Formats: sequence, structure tokens, C-alpha cells
Amino acid sequence: MSYNTNMATITVGETTYDVETHSTDLGQRLTIQLGGEDVFEGLEGLCENEQYIESHDSPRDWCNVGTMAVSYRGYNLGGDNDEDISQIDFEVQCKRCDGNGEVDDADPGDDSSTCMECKGEGVVPLNPVDYFKRERGARVVIGLTVYEHSGITMRAGDVTLPFDTDRWDTSFVGFIYDTPEGREQCIGADATDEQIEKALRGEVAVYASYLEGDVTWYRVEDEETGFDESCGGFVGAHEDCEAECYDALERAIIKRLAEEAERAYWLERDVVTI
Repeated sequence: MSYNTNMATITVGETTYDVETHSTDLGQRLTIQLGGEDVFEGLEGLCENEQYIESHDSPRDWCNVGTMAVSYRGYNLGGDNDEDISQIDFEVQCKRCDGNGEVDDADPGDDSSTCMECKGEGVVPLNPVDYFKRERGARVVIGLTVYEHSGITMRAGDVTLPFDTDRWDTSFVGFIYDTPEGREQCIGADATDEQIEKALRGEVAVYASYLEGDVTWYRVEDEETGFDESCGGFVGAHEDCEAECYDALERAIIKRLAEEAERAYWLERDVVTI
């Protein structure tokens, strides 16, 4: 790597160029300088926030360790593999009566055969954490909240509701939990609980960036050589987007220098090139 985003420099051969940034409505435009003067006219890069976030797949549709069980008014949170928590009953079959609601081992003198464990319902309620561990094979379950104020974001917290300072804009919306399939596909079936929790919190952080509209893209063009490269969909990863932009700028500079050298070679021989 011959670029340094912190120093805003790109080194090609023995020459180090400065990358000059110019503010745009959505981010930055990048040009190349040497000795305080602009060089490579027509070559520039853009590194900006994307305007149409909904045109990109939600991170919840990527391969994830966790499944979200969420519900929040006015928003369709989660992805295709997530659940609507309002549609989950959080009930399991009663073990004592095997779901029949009646038992054969009633106390002597008791004429009723109704199962007292489930009150004859055949099912017993289970708290969500125990439910996801028992019914979904989860090992780690984390509560989720959203903060809505001129936009929306999500937080991974404790099972209890972590109110914001005003105690109005934060709402508990559900849980994220790991599944055996998610563990095996993304981090390995032998992952520790600590690794699982780190992965789940990371997935929530990425999804929060998506909800906040923190999605960037870059483009590098050179009118002189026809170099044109772009890539988008960097969710919560502005630094990665910037690094990719610098990498493309470096390759664009190399191509420009090569064409200039070839043009000079033929001009020395009185051959005009286009």
C-alpha cells in the first residue's frame, strides 16, 4: 500500500502526491497536488454519502449470526430472515401433561384431571430469553431499543429498557439472538459465547448505521485516460470507502503517468499520438 489516508498522501515510485479535499453537499471531492500545485487535470475522486439508501440491500439480508425478533410502529425493521416479535406467543408445550391439558396422576380425592401446571391450556408461558434459547437454539440473547428523533437508530443493550435522558424517544423493540445455522455459517459452530455476543453487537451497529443513512460510495475518473471506477454500499464504513478511493486514485495516477511517458516517447521520434 503506497497511500496514507491519515496523511492524505499517495506515493507512486519516488514521488509523493498530496490529496486535496474539497467539500461537496454529500461529502468530499479529491484532487491531486504536487508542491502545492494541482496536477493531473481531469483526474479526481468523489467520496460521498449515498442519496438513495433504499436502493441497497439491508444488512439484515446479509449472512448474519443473529436473528432479530422486533416490532416498532411505523417501521418495517429487520430483514427477510428476521421475525415480527408481535407474532410470537412465547408459549411452549406443557411437559407435565404433554400438551393435553389433563393428567392421570391427579392427587387422591381430587376429581379433577385438569393439569395444574398449565391450568388445562396445554401450554405454559416462557420469558423471551428462555424461549429463544429453548426453541431457537440460542446461546446469547440481547435486548434491542430504537432511538427516534428526526430519524431512527438502533442500540443493542440489556434486556431491560435503557431509556434516553428525556425518557421519551427510546423504545424497547425486541431482541437479537444467535441460531445454530447462523453460528455455523458465519463464525463457526465452536464459537464462544463472547465471540457470539461480539458478532451480534456488531450486526446491530452495522444495521444502526444503515438506519441512520450512513452509507457511502466513491468514484474516481480521469478524463485524459478514460479511467473510471466506482463502488458503493459501504454501510457504516466511511474509512473503508475512503481507503478504496485512495487505492483507485493511485491506480489512476499510474495509468496517467504511463500514458504520458508513452506519449513523450513517441513525440521524441516525431510520431504524433492521439
